[in-house]
Amino acid sequence: LLLSTSETVRIECQLDPDCIIHCELLITHAQAPRFGGRITHLLPEHKQQLALFIQRLIVSNIARL
Repeated sequence: LLLSTSETVRIECQLDPDCIIHCELLITHAQAPRFGGRITHLLPEHKQQLALFIQRLIVSNIARL
């Protein structure tokens, strides 16, 4: 997949086996096979699911310390 900076792409992310979110990213840097960007569109319910997923990751990582 070839991407260019300033391009907008739609991606699907599977956070958990039963949790999939969709979002749009504005590509800020791209050097195959890696790219990075800023989320420009995320539905409110997907934003909540992403926040809960990140919170679970933080709690899980703290528990391992």
